Amino acid sequence: MTTKGHSGAPTADERYSAVAVILHWAIAGFILFNLVTGHFMEALKGEPKHIWVSLHSSAGLSVLFLTLVRIAWRLSHRPPPLDGGLRALERRAAEAVHGLLYFLMIAMPLAGWAISSASTRKGGGTEFYFLMLTPKIGFLKGLPLPQKVAVHDQAVSAHATGGWILLVLLVAHVMGALKHQFIDRHPQFARMWFSPPKSKA
Repeated sequence: MTTKGHSGAPTADERYSAVAVILHWAIAGFILFNLVTGHFMEALKGEPKHIWVSLHSSAGLSVLFLTLVRIAWRLSHRPPPLDGGLRALERRAAEAVHGLLYFLMIAMPLAGWAISSASTRKGGGTEFYFLMLTPKIGFLKGLPLPQKVAVHDQAVSAHATGGWILLVLLVAHVMGALKHQFIDRHPQFARMWFSPPKSKA
Protein backbone atom coordinates (compact mmCIF):
# COMPACT_ATOMS: atom_id res chain seq x y z
CA MET A 1 0.00 0.00 0.00
CA THR A 2 0.99 3.59 -0.47
CA THR A 3 2.15 5.10 2.80
CA LYS A 4 1.41 8.63 3.96
CA GLY A 5 3.74 11.15 2.42
CA HIS A 6 4.81 8.85 -0.40
CA SER A 7 5.03 10.88 -3.64
CA GLY A 8 6.55 8.33 -5.99
CA ALA A 9 4.72 6.59 -8.81
CA PRO A 10 2.18 4.00 -7.65
CA THR A 11 2.93 0.35 -8.24
CA ALA A 12 0.90 -1.79 -10.63
CA ASP A 13 -1.18 -3.08 -7.71
CA GLU A 14 -2.03 0.48 -6.69
CA ARG A 15 -3.23 1.53 -10.16
CA TYR A 16 -6.65 1.04 -11.66
CA SER A 17 -6.76 -1.10 -14.80
CA ALA A 18 -6.85 0.51 -18.24
CA VAL A 19 -10.51 -0.53 -18.67
CA ALA A 20 -11.45 1.07 -15.33
CA VAL A 21 -9.58 4.25 -16.28
CA ILE A 22 -11.36 4.50 -19.65
CA LEU A 23 -14.76 3.93 -18.04
CA HIS A 24 -14.02 6.45 -15.27
CA TRP A 25 -13.09 9.30 -17.60
CA ALA A 26 -15.77 8.49 -20.18
CA ILE A 27 -18.49 8.56 -17.52
CA ALA A 28 -17.00 11.74 -16.02
CA GLY A 29 -17.06 13.43 -19.43
CA PHE A 30 -20.70 12.54 -20.06
CA ILE A 31 -21.71 13.68 -16.56
CA LEU A 32 -19.95 17.05 -16.93
CA PHE A 33 -21.58 17.51 -20.33
CA ASN A 34 -25.02 16.86 -18.84
CA LEU A 35 -24.47 19.09 -15.81
CA VAL A 36 -23.66 21.95 -18.19
CA THR A 37 -26.38 21.33 -20.77
CA GLY A 38 -28.99 20.74 -18.06
CA HIS A 39 -28.63 24.36 -16.96
CA PHE A 40 -29.42 26.02 -20.27
CA MET A 41 -31.26 23.66 -22.63
CA GLU A 42 -34.75 24.18 -21.15
CA ALA A 43 -34.54 27.90 -21.95
CA LEU A 44 -34.05 27.16 -25.65
CA LYS A 45 -36.81 26.95 -28.21
CA GLY A 46 -37.49 25.00 -31.38
CA GLU A 47 -34.78 23.01 -33.13
CA PRO A 48 -31.87 24.13 -30.88
CA LYS A 49 -33.77 22.80 -27.85
CA HIS A 50 -34.52 19.53 -29.65
CA ILE A 51 -30.83 19.07 -30.49
CA TRP A 52 -29.54 19.76 -26.98
CA VAL A 53 -32.25 17.74 -25.23
CA SER A 54 -31.48 14.79 -27.51
CA LEU A 55 -27.76 15.06 -26.80
CA HIS A 56 -28.44 15.42 -23.06
CA SER A 57 -30.67 12.33 -23.05
CA SER A 58 -28.20 10.36 -25.15
CA ALA A 59 -25.34 11.23 -22.79
CA GLY A 60 -27.49 10.20 -19.83
CA LEU A 61 -28.23 6.80 -21.32
CA SER A 62 -24.52 6.46 -22.09
CA VAL A 63 -23.77 7.09 -18.40
CA LEU A 64 -26.29 4.41 -17.43
CA PHE A 65 -24.82 1.83 -19.80
CA LEU A 66 -21.19 2.60 -18.95
CA THR A 67 -21.93 2.56 -15.22
CA LEU A 68 -23.46 -0.91 -15.48
CA VAL A 69 -20.37 -2.02 -17.42
CA ARG A 70 -18.13 -0.46 -14.79
CA ILE A 71 -19.98 -2.22 -11.96
CA ALA A 72 -19.66 -5.54 -13.77
CA TRP A 73 -15.95 -4.88 -14.35
CA ARG A 74 -15.44 -3.89 -10.71
CA LEU A 75 -17.14 -7.06 -9.48
CA SER A 76 -14.97 -9.24 -11.71
CA HIS A 77 -11.70 -7.30 -11.27
CA ARG A 78 -10.66 -6.30 -7.78
CA PRO A 79 -9.93 -2.53 -7.64
CA PRO A 80 -6.76 -1.30 -5.92
CA PRO A 81 -7.13 -0.73 -2.16
CA LEU A 82 -7.72 2.73 -0.75
CA ASP A 83 -4.57 4.56 0.27
CA GLY A 84 -3.16 3.09 3.45
CA GLY A 85 -2.43 6.57 4.80
CA LEU A 86 -6.08 7.59 4.92
CA ARG A 87 -7.58 8.29 8.32
CA ALA A 88 -10.66 6.27 9.30
CA LEU A 89 -12.93 9.29 8.77
CA GLU A 90 -11.43 9.98 5.34
CA ARG A 91 -11.88 6.34 4.38
CA ARG A 92 -15.55 6.34 5.40
CA ALA A 93 -16.14 9.64 3.61
CA ALA A 94 -14.51 8.33 0.42
CA GLU A 95 -16.60 5.16 0.52
CA ALA A 96 -19.80 7.15 1.13
CA VAL A 97 -19.10 9.56 -1.74
CA HIS A 98 -18.26 6.72 -4.11
CA GLY A 99 -21.40 4.81 -3.12
CA LEU A 100 -23.65 7.85 -3.64
CA LEU A 101 -21.99 8.59 -6.98
CA TYR A 102 -22.69 5.06 -8.21
CA PHE A 103 -26.30 5.35 -7.01
CA LEU A 104 -26.84 8.65 -8.83
CA MET A 105 -25.08 7.45 -11.98
CA ILE A 106 -27.90 4.92 -12.24
CA ALA A 107 -30.79 6.88 -10.70
CA MET A 108 -30.27 10.10 -12.69
CA PRO A 109 -30.44 8.48 -16.15
CA LEU A 110 -33.47 6.45 -15.05
CA ALA A 111 -35.20 9.63 -13.87
CA GLY A 112 -34.38 11.28 -17.20
CA TRP A 113 -35.71 8.25 -19.04
CA ALA A 114 -38.92 8.47 -16.98
CA ILE A 115 -39.28 12.14 -17.96
CA SER A 116 -39.09 11.20 -21.63
CA SER A 117 -41.37 8.20 -21.23
CA ALA A 118 -44.05 10.19 -19.38
CA SER A 119 -43.90 13.14 -21.76
CA THR A 120 -47.32 14.21 -23.03
CA ARG A 121 -46.05 16.15 -26.01
CA LYS A 122 -46.86 14.81 -29.44
CA GLY A 123 -44.38 12.18 -30.56
CA GLY A 124 -42.61 12.09 -27.20
CA GLY A 125 -39.36 10.33 -26.69
CA THR A 126 -35.90 11.50 -27.69
CA GLU A 127 -33.38 10.39 -30.25
CA PHE A 128 -30.30 8.46 -29.22
CA TYR A 129 -27.54 10.47 -30.90
CA PHE A 130 -30.03 11.18 -33.73
CA LEU A 131 -29.89 7.55 -34.82
CA MET A 132 -33.02 6.06 -33.28
CA LEU A 133 -35.87 6.93 -30.92
CA THR A 134 -35.23 5.72 -27.39
CA PRO A 135 -37.93 3.27 -26.26
CA LYS A 136 -40.31 4.43 -23.56
CA ILE A 137 -40.56 2.73 -20.18
CA GLY A 138 -43.48 0.39 -20.79
CA PHE A 139 -45.73 0.92 -17.79
CA LEU A 140 -45.40 4.72 -18.04
CA LYS A 141 -46.51 4.70 -21.66
CA GLY A 142 -49.86 3.13 -20.73
CA LEU A 143 -50.75 5.44 -17.81
CA PRO A 144 -53.86 7.68 -18.00
CA LEU A 145 -53.03 11.29 -18.80
CA PRO A 146 -53.40 12.72 -15.24
CA GLN A 147 -51.14 10.03 -13.78
CA LYS A 148 -48.66 10.46 -16.62
CA VAL A 149 -48.47 14.23 -15.95
CA ALA A 150 -47.93 13.58 -12.22
CA VAL A 151 -45.15 11.05 -12.88
CA HIS A 152 -43.52 13.42 -15.37
CA ASP A 153 -43.49 16.30 -12.87
CA GLN A 154 -42.17 14.08 -10.07
CA ALA A 155 -39.40 12.76 -12.33
CA VAL A 156 -38.45 16.31 -13.38
CA SER A 157 -38.21 17.37 -9.71
CA ALA A 158 -36.18 14.29 -8.75
CA HIS A 159 -33.88 14.76 -11.75
CA ALA A 160 -33.24 18.41 -10.92
CA THR A 161 -32.58 17.71 -7.24
CA GLY A 162 -30.34 14.80 -8.13
CA GLY A 163 -28.36 17.05 -10.46
CA TRP A 164 -27.47 19.42 -7.62
CA ILE A 165 -26.58 16.55 -5.28
CA LEU A 166 -24.41 15.02 -8.01
CA LEU A 167 -22.62 18.35 -8.48
CA VAL A 168 -21.87 18.57 -4.75
CA LEU A 169 -20.57 14.99 -4.70
CA LEU A 170 -18.35 15.61 -7.72
CA VAL A 171 -16.87 18.71 -6.08
CA ALA A 172 -16.22 16.68 -2.90
CA HIS A 173 -14.66 13.89 -4.99
CA VAL A 174 -12.36 16.30 -6.83
CA MET A 175 -11.41 18.21 -3.69
CA GLY A 176 -10.55 14.93 -1.96
CA ALA A 177 -8.34 13.88 -4.86
CA LEU A 178 -6.59 17.27 -4.87
CA LYS A 179 -5.97 17.06 -1.12
CA HIS A 180 -4.44 13.59 -1.38
CA GLN A 181 -2.31 14.63 -4.35
CA PHE A 182 -0.94 18.00 -3.22
CA ILE A 183 -1.30 18.10 0.58
CA ASP A 184 -0.84 14.47 1.58
CA ARG A 185 1.66 13.98 -1.27
CA HIS A 186 0.09 10.73 -2.49
CA PRO A 187 0.23 9.92 -6.26
CA GLN A 188 -3.55 10.03 -6.47
CA PHE A 189 -3.86 11.15 -10.11
CA ALA A 190 -1.49 8.47 -11.34
CA ARG A 191 -3.70 5.77 -9.82
CA MET A 192 -6.55 6.70 -12.16
CA TRP A 193 -4.45 7.13 -15.28
CA PHE A 194 -2.71 4.91 -17.78
CA SER A 195 0.55 3.31 -16.77
CA PRO A 196 3.60 4.97 -18.37
CA PRO A 197 5.53 2.87 -20.88
CA LYS A 198 8.21 0.74 -19.28
CA SER A 199 11.72 2.04 -19.79
CA LYS A 200 14.06 -0.18 -21.74
CA ALA A 201 16.79 -1.95 -19.79
